[in-house]
Amino acid sequence: MKKRRFPRNPECPLTKEERVKLCKALDDLEWQVYLPLKYLTSSYADAIVIEYDELEIEIELEYGSDGSGNHYKGSATISRSDFKIKI
Repeated sequence: MKKRRFPRNPECPLTKEERVKLCKALDDLEWQVYLPLKYLTSSYADAIVIEYDELEIEIELEYGSDGSGNHYKGSATISRSDFKIKI
């Protein structure tokens, strides 16, 4: 599990329990987009938290393969109440 940094929102901060769940959800999300690329040279997948409020967490996805020259960007939303991912 890699070390993650999250933006701060003093109006509705993330609890320690939410940060643990969020790290797991981000790892799962990265694996979903990485899986089809895993046999390509220098493939990667990164899920980065952009911002959050009391209801949702906005995620930016960057994934692709340096070997093939294909790079993609996407976005996802994670519900803060149940940590379900919407792509």
